[in-house]
Amino acid sequence: SGKIDIGKVAVKNVYANISRAANDTSFNYQFIMNAFAGGTKDTTVLADTAALKISFKKLLLSDVRLKFTDNYAGNIFTANIKNVTANINQFQPDRMRFGLDNFTASGIGFFMQTTKVLPVLPTADTTAANLFFTAGNIGLNDVVINYQNKVNGMFYANTIRQLRVIKTSLNLAGENAHLGDISLVISSIEFSAP
Repeated sequence: SGKIDIGKVAVKNVYANISRAANDTSFNYQFIMNAFAGGTKDTTVLADTAALKISFKKLLLSDVRLKFTDNYAGNIFTANIKNVTANINQFQPDRMRFGLDNFTASGIGFFMQTTKVLPVLPTADTTAANLFFTAGNIGLNDVVINYQNKVNGMFYANTIRQLRVIKTSLNLAGENAHLGDISLVISSIEFSAP
């Protein structure tokens, strides 16, 4: 029938260290991306006849960390998640449609530093992303975000002890977002720019 059923994916104790030297345009894991990319791409456009039939019910993450050091572009960041539980009711990556019954995450950290700015090249693609996302309940606990731009002196920090959102929907193509009930407990924001 061409249907894929995934009951649960659990990822535990993962640490990825991605880097790029100041004089190189390729990342240290570029060989993996090249292996999956394959050879030359077929540019024949096929008619989109049916959505992928994927059932993906639960995602569990525990102690997942990422360190990203891009000395070429001047960005350094670390991201970590202590725990995530996601109960999924829609998973259609081919149509960019995702739905969650419940999503809870705790121990989230994101720390970024910009050390230089590369010129922004114009892009030809101006189409909006067709992302559709819905969620019944979202809960975030112990979130710490810190960003420092060493080029212009800007600093931003945000700490959230607890955030709950009920009934969320997002439609990027239609430029429409809806948030139901929001509960925020103990949060702080710090921002400075010269």
